Amino acid sequence: MAFRIPGGNHRIIEIIANPLKSVPPPINAARVLAKNSFNVLIIAYLDTDCKRIEKISDGAWILRINLISRGIKIQSLRRISATIEFICRAMVIINRYRPSWVILFNEIGSLFNQLIRNENIKKISWFLEYPESYTKSFGEKLIQQFSFIASGKANCLIFPTQVRKAMAFVRQPSLMSRKSYVIHNVPCLAEEVSRNKTAYSGSYGEAMSFLKEDPGAIHIIYAGAVGNRYGWDSLIKAICLIQKNIRLLILGVKHPQGLREFNHAILNCGKTSYIKWLDPVPYNELESLLQLADMGYVIYRGDNLNTYFSAPGKLYEYLKSGLVLLTDTDCCIADDLTWKKAGVFIRRPFDYTGILTALSEIEKDDLNVMKLNSRELFETKYNMEIQSARLVQWMKEYDT
Repeated sequence: MAFRIPGGNHRIIEIIANPLKSVPPPINAARVLAKNSFNVLIIAYLDTDCKRIEKISDGAWILRINLISRGIKIQSLRRISATIEFICRAMVIINRYRPSWVILFNEIGSLFNQLIRNENIKKISWFLEYPESYTKSFGEKLIQQFSFIASGKANCLIFPTQVRKAMAFVRQPSLMSRKSYVIHNVPCLAEEVSRNKTAYSGSYGEAMSFLKEDPGAIHIIYAGAVGNRYGWDSLIKAICLIQKNIRLLILGVKHPQGLREFNHAILNCGKTSYIKWLDPVPYNELESLLQLADMGYVIYRGDNLNTYFSAPGKLYEYLKSGLVLLTDTDCCIADDLTWKKAGVFIRRPFDYTGILTALSEIEKDDLNVMKLNSRELFETKYNMEIQSARLVQWMKEYDT
């Protein structure tokens, strides 16, 4: 089926080598840009349980490319071939539709700064996670190096935090001469998501029951990637030891390593009914669950640069739902959480004793006030509409 982007001067193509199954910054940015009279097409790749063409709001779509190379059995060959295929097919779309702007996410996206030679197309490099070497392969290192060099050709650079921006400038000082903004990995004020009230996932009902079971308890929710590297073992141990009515709901994929770590952490706990681990729920169901909790837990032990200086999306989802943040003192928005009295902090070096200390000093009545502060912080600062306002204004001025 052919796909056509509406005409006009404000035509944008976003590029990210990801299937976009959740609601990351590319989708939230597209929604806000569409509200500001841009027409946005996100180019991603096709994966299972994804629509090839998906409308995400009025004026914003996702077009997922079916990459034949992803069927190659040899991993190293599959990675290289799929990257080349994705780049070539995305370039065909760019040359065909000739957008006014391209917004390029992460390393593979940044390569297009060098490949797009049409001077009428303005380029924005949008950095998310700090690049780490996961496969240790030569090809991976080469892509990271070339993408950083290519990002110097962009008209504008976007970073998720001030620290992430500083890390990029230290690595490549020449980037300091480019226009740049900090836009956190935040959701929109009002999401345009489909909510089918009659077809909730299997975990939803159990999670809802757990959160409603004891209204007098302090409910902590932990949603996302699970494992000891995210500090859940220390959190579980602290809840097992604390002399308070605190309940923990975990929503995350039950992979083998996680199961081993969870079983070890909860061994001899004596309060297993206070802790429940369920499979994740779809994004469009998550918000209604978060709103029933009191605190949102998010921390990384910091085993690499990306996790130490992370800006995880769930942090801002907790704010949106009015949860008090249970996080560490190095959190990327710690100053605002402290000023607004919307966070409870765990000091480093991180272990269960720090969580015990933090939780022992908080009461349910305190949390009820702090939850209002959290929601206000989201509405006044940490949402995509406000975070991207200066970028949108600059783009419109650039086009005139």
